Amino acid sequence: MQNSLRLSAICPNASVLLLLVLLVSAGCEDRTFASRMRGHSLSAVVDELGQPHTTCAVRVDTAAIVSGKNLDEFVTLLQAGPFQTFRNKNQIPRSVSEQLKCLTTDNFSLANPGEAYDCCCTTSGELPRRQLMFLARNQNAVVLVYHIGQGRVAPTYVTIFRLKMGSVVDVWTGYGDWKATSIPDVIAHIQNQRTKGFMLLKDRIDF
Repeated sequence: MQNSLRLSAICPNASVLLLLVLLVSAGCEDRTFASRMRGHSLSAVVDELGQPHTTCAVRVDTAAIVSGKNLDEFVTLLQAGPFQTFRNKNQIPRSVSEQLKCLTTDNFSLANPGEAYDCCCTTSGELPRRQLMFLARNQNAVVLVYHIGQGRVAPTYVTIFRLKMGSVVDVWTGYGDWKATSIPDVIAHIQNQRTKGFMLLKDRIDF
């Protein structure tokens, strides 16, 4: 109380400023939650019930993703290469784009590298929720590395799609490296995190 009185004496508007800070912080938390609910993958909700996500064209085995059971298969896909690298969301194959739109409630809204996105508390909430870092593809796989805005933070994700005759047949996703610019970077990040025993995913799946 003494500190509050002393602060008010030094700065008569201190109480108002403090109130504004608290309101902004609260608004950030509220918008963060709303943002998560707006763009959160449906598979995350289903996974919490202990069931796989099955409503899209391709069944996403959420249990295998969380446990890392199928991760070695995807690392092998990455190591097989070679990949073409792009920095334009329009290069995402149609089958992958359709799967992502089905898995999210915001049609997988995505900005290109350098474009504005819903990254933090200062944004409007009307921008794309994600920002592409790069994508890589060959006839067997498509890899997306991107940021997801979550209010005060924007973690990096890597999502890998296994293809067969141009169609998606399996999906893996997890935390990526914000400094990654190539497939070798993605492979090194996954192997490094596994060696250290760090989790590449928490108990919820997001795309």
